[in-house]
Amino acid sequence: MQQRKFIDLVFAALPLALTPAVVLVLADGWLDFGGGEKDIALAVLYALWSIIFGLSSIALIFKGVTLRYWIATSAIIATAGLLVIGLITYLGGWLGV
Repeated sequence: MQQRKFIDLVFAALPLALTPAVVLVLADGWLDFGGGEKDIALAVLYALWSIIFGLSSIALIFKGVTLRYWIATSAIIATAGLLVIGLITYLGGWLGV
């Protein structure tokens, strides 16, 4: 049982572990979305999504849920977290805060 949790934790950390590769691919120009510095902002958003995904995954893994459930739920939570952060940022800019 403990080995299964360890494997699940490795899978949960995988997106965050791939963040340096995403930054390298964007910074070196191998992957170009035509935005210049905005491409690196995508890497920051990916890193933030990965952190939220990892934290929610850890909570769900230690709660004892199945692999399919914690992956789907963590992806939804991470995406919703980014949307909330984006909405707060947008409203802050709109209000001039």
